[in-house]
Amino acid sequence: MSQPPDRSSRGQHRPGRAAYPGAPPEAPSFEDEIETATRYEKRLVLKALLAIALVAVALLIRFYG
Repeated sequence: MSQPPDRSSRGQHRPGRAAYPGAPPEAPSFEDEIETATRYEKRLVLKALLAIALVAVALLIRFYG
């Protein structure tokens, strides 16, 4: 699998586009912020699916158990 252009082969971030104008060099890049937000949203989806599955199991037990 190919690496995104802002990453080196060791997984270290190269300087990317600043997250906001005037951001200090040690601040995460805009791409890092997008990646972090995307990862968070995916985890929320998994938690929501798990909650729906648990409710479905509880309803099955309630009505057929």
